[in-house]
Amino acid sequence: MKQLFDTKLKKGIAIAAAVAMTAGIAAAIYIGAASRRENRSAEDITFAPYRQLYTLKATKLKDLEKVNSIIGLTTFYSENARIVNQEQATDGNKKGLVFELEETRAYPIQSKECRQQATVLLALIPKLDFVEYKMNGEVYRRYQQYGEESRGKVFVLADDKGFSANLKSGSDFAAFMDQVRPAYESQSVHEAAGKAILAELNGKFSGGEFGAEGHTIMSAETVNGKTRACAVLAFGSYRFINDNFVRIEGETITPAVLTFQVNDKGNYMFEHAEFAIEGMKYEDAVNEMFVKETAERTLANHERILQQLENDEKQQAQNYLKQLGRNSKIGKFSDFPATYLSKVGVSSEAANAILENDKLLSYPMWVGTQEFIEDGKRFVYETSYEEGNSSVAFKKYDYETKQTVEEFKVSAADGNFVG
Repeated sequence: MKQLFDTKLKKGIAIAAAVAMTAGIAAAIYIGAASRRENRSAEDITFAPYRQLYTLKATKLKDLEKVNSIIGLTTFYSENARIVNQEQATDGNKKGLVFELEETRAYPIQSKECRQQATVLLALIPKLDFVEYKMNGEVYRRYQQYGEESRGKVFVLADDKGFSANLKSGSDFAAFMDQVRPAYESQSVHEAAGKAILAELNGKFSGGEFGAEGHTIMSAETVNGKTRACAVLAFGSYRFINDNFVRIEGETITPAVLTFQVNDKGNYMFEHAEFAIEGMKYEDAVNEMFVKETAERTLANHERILQQLENDEKQQAQNYLKQLGRNSKIGKFSDFPATYLSKVGVSSEAANAILENDKLLSYPMWVGTQEFIEDGKRFVYETSYEEGNSSVAFKKYDYETKQTVEEFKVSAADGNFVG
């Protein structure tokens, strides 16, 4: 069993006409509660939302598909590691997972990330006795259930609803999961669908700081404790650009089939989502995924559904702005004028050099700003053109204090650093 993971994430946007961000499932989801904790000496685990991981908790090691799902959700969502292969292994009567690591200058391996992932895997996968990491053919790190290497290693685990705990072992993680489970149970299919969409698509579209969704349940049927809901959804990932709250990526109107477990309390727990195949026409996808009656009703109400999805998504974005105390305009990138560097005298050679420069990845390729949250703080990345000396200036500063963190200046002719 082989699977390739290359999870170097770039926050920068290599754009000429649109805003996009490279990410894996996937992708690394920002768990705000952990990052906002101050004066802590423990490490943070930041990975997928627990409503998603919890549904995989009872996985058997031999169930390769679900094991891969867990690994995909927990695999080194940072710029510090690269896994080139994974496989199951045995050591006597013990069963384990072995990962082959590749260390390059771009991916310096950090042992804490190995430990964090191993702790979660040991908690989520029954009958998993050890997790081993190899590099250059040699054992780099090995972690066992309640093994010596996992003792005394305390790190913070926190989710996007504010639950947090200090963990030392896989058993601590399991207890934590049991504690937060009620927060991810829903009393209605509508509520459960909203949580499911955020859980699934926050990972796929992780370029922004906030994900907003809208959905319409077209039909729902419960059989043998499982509810199958046919829905049409929208999702947008938003970021502040030039002080506007901009939808930089997402799904506009997409059919989906969502499956939920119904527990003995009658509450719904998200289990699985099936989305339309990328590139498939909307009408074809609806007809293929929904039963005839539901498909006909969905297509007949297309315009009404689209308007509802847009309104619901925008309302969530507005609520987020209200929480922040900001009164920014909301829209797509194309809704707002942008002055690209190529329009102010920056040569194509310089523009390409800027795009390829690792130090400038987070800076916009237009005259203006974009914002990122890093370690719980909001930073502004500003690009400006200085006509007098034919240069492009880049400045990063703290949004709250306005204190400058870094500054660069490059030639508008060739993109080389100046000054």
